[in-house]
Amino acid sequence: MDVMQEMDHLLDFMSFSYTGQYVAKMHYIVKLPDGDTAQLVIDMKGKGPEGGIETSLTRGDTPPAAAEGATCRVSLGFEDFSHVFSGRIGALGITRRVLSGAIYVHGFAYRTCQHCAASFDFSSGTWQAFYDTDLAKAKYQGARELYYGDAAAVAARA
Repeated sequence: MDVMQEMDHLLDFMSFSYTGQYVAKMHYIVKLPDGDTAQLVIDMKGKGPEGGIETSLTRGDTPPAAAEGATCRVSLGFEDFSHVFSGRIGALGITRRVLSGAIYVHGFAYRTCQHCAASFDFSSGTWQAFYDTDLAKAKYQGARELYYGDAAAVAARA
């Protein structure tokens, strides 16, 4: 799975795991391993008929039109993006990365980032339920092992 596919994978999971508890538009500027940049926008619309999230993922230095009016902008490397958005690191790890400068929150909007993160359920049970969906089965065969280890380990935890 290449980096853009992994980012798309995580966005599909976020759409699945969004709790609707917070409304904001987040713009993430992700430095990719090849030196290029990805622009990611997550527009969280809350609960209700008009709720849910909309996502936009583009490659390049130019922010997409969807980033206009973003509540918060965050710059980070791909590895940090992957660890944060998969739930593999917790609040302490994120705090350490912010304090070290590895993750840069523009305008010091830390509370917005905290509320954003709390709006998703990163639990193992949610990941497992996501991989049981038709979308995940069609798009991400074998991806479960990427986050949970080999198939035997996944079956043992289920």
